[in-house]
Amino acid sequence: MDVNQAAVLAAMRKHGVRTLIHGHTHRPATHRFELDGQIAERIVLGDWYEQSSVLTWPRPSADR
Repeated sequence: MDVNQAAVLAAMRKHGVRTLIHGHTHRPATHRFELDGQIAERIVLGDWYEQSSVLTWPRPSADR
């Protein structure tokens, strides 16, 4: 199961953020979308036990 996009947008608006990082939903990925006319992203980490996902911040400049 993945998250509800409407809930994601509501939470991001409420907290005034353009990046949301959350734990695994068994669908690790970076989702980019428009939020109120600006680019936003939701970063989903993979399973901690089988995929050993790690997020470093800030990302290297080559990824920007």
